[in-house]
Amino acid sequence: MDDLNKLEQETLKKLREKDVDIDDLDDIEGYNKEQKQLIENYKAIRNGLNDTRMDFFAEKTKLIAKNTLNSGGTIYFALDGLATDSTRYNKEKTKIDFEKLDELFDHNNKFYNSVTSKEMRYLYDNFKDHPNIKFTIKDQVIENPFKTINSKKMVD
Repeated sequence: MDDLNKLEQETLKKLREKDVDIDDLDDIEGYNKEQKQLIENYKAIRNGLNDTRMDFFAEKTKLIAKNTLNSGGTIYFALDGLATDSTRYNKEKTKIDFEKLDELFDHNNKFYNSVTSKEMRYLYDNFKDHPNIKFTIKDQVIENPFKTINSKKMVD
């Protein structure tokens, strides 16, 4: 990750030296061939660095979860936005749908590789019946939703 960080900073410096607007790297019209190639290289480096960071944090949080549960601790996993239609809970408006959790196990879901999806799949694969995993919606502990997840969709 350190090498990618350095490469990103070096490439960012080159972009500035070539008078590239680093705040708008999506609009590359008007740049010459060299600038366009530099922008594309930077985007690839940035995406690789972001993927590496996400993998690092996913592995770190899975390790923390494992150590916490194995030492008798409790984990609270918030499902706001995962099993609800909004991250902000409103008793009159928010819809709860535990079937949305199935999406975290779907390879075609755009959030499949997110840290949260990886954490949820890890907990399901390794600790789905553990009594010290608590799930919350709007800071209220709810029944373990792993009982409602469609396991047929989770075959890798």
